[in-house]
Amino acid sequence: MRIEPETTVTRRGFLRGAMSVGAGAGAIGISQSLFPTWMPRLAFNPKGPSGQEAANRDVMVVIFLRGGIDGLSAVVPFGEGAAFYDKRPSQRVMEPGGSNESSLDLDGFFGMHQSMAPLKEIYDDQQLAVVHATGLTDPTRSHFDAMLFMEYGTPGSKTTSMGWIARHLETASWQNDSPFRAIGFGTTLPSSLQGSPAPLSLQSIADFHLRGREDELLRMQQALQTLYGVQAPSDDLERQASLVFSTISLLEDLNVSGYAPAAGADYPGDEEGFALGLQQVAQLIKADVGLEVATLDLGGWDTHENQGTHDGTFSYLLDTLSRSLHAFYADLDDRM
Repeated sequence: MRIEPETTVTRRGFLRGAMSVGAGAGAIGISQSLFPTWMPRLAFNPKGPSGQEAANRDVMVVIFLRGGIDGLSAVVPFGEGAAFYDKRPSQRVMEPGGSNESSLDLDGFFGMHQSMAPLKEIYDDQQLAVVHATGLTDPTRSHFDAMLFMEYGTPGSKTTSMGWIARHLETASWQNDSPFRAIGFGTTLPSSLQGSPAPLSLQSIADFHLRGREDELLRMQQALQTLYGVQAPSDDLERQASLVFSTISLLEDLNVSGYAPAAGADYPGDEEGFALGLQQVAQLIKADVGLEVATLDLGGWDTHENQGTHDGTFSYLLDTLSRSLHAFYADLDDRM
């Protein structure tokens, strides 16, 4: 199959090209000199599938599994047989076989951990790809340095001032003035978004508002808007204040408490965790507020002796990840 050069990359275009080289990809290392000629080196697609601008552009959702997921226990190369299992006797995730300890066969060689059954459904629908044997070229043994290298996109260098996503947003050829262009869900802004134009850091949409007595809130808001010159901002501080109040106003209109996920979207019941973050990302995407990228974290993957095989910490985390992503996928429905 010949892939014609493109000036932009859509999700379907990427997958179409990836499928054409997938059979041989496992036999070679992809370096800069081997970068596929069919795939232009662009981070995001500047237009939607029919040329639409920001409101309908594809959204990138970046999930950081902090601590480092054990990829060989998540997607198991059981086809290696003893050459693989003899080196990992205490982390043996069994080959497919029908028991509750067996992996879920993907292609006769790789199998998903049984806790990833919700993602196996998406894989079977040919809407999920697994990319194995990828990672950092830097040999650091520090979790903290490794995370910074990944978020800055500069392995071996911790002096970068902007995250890799921020650099893209800063240099993108199109304009997007939405306060929701880039959102980091969590207690702090991730390094990948540091330095980006007006990133937003949220734990919960519902918590992003002025606090105070209800009968005083309107007067407080009017006073702050006057103080910071929100109606006609003339400097960076006033522009940031204007952005904050625009964000508050838009979030109030979203009716978070009344949000109903699409049929079949069953988010795990954590009130302030990973699943809630994904649900809110889905809500923002469907609201067409100009979101281009959202980042979320799911931590705890540095499991040490608590790893387990078919049960334990690793299995629990995989279950949380898989059920949350399955719900997110179902919630977005035809937007995927």
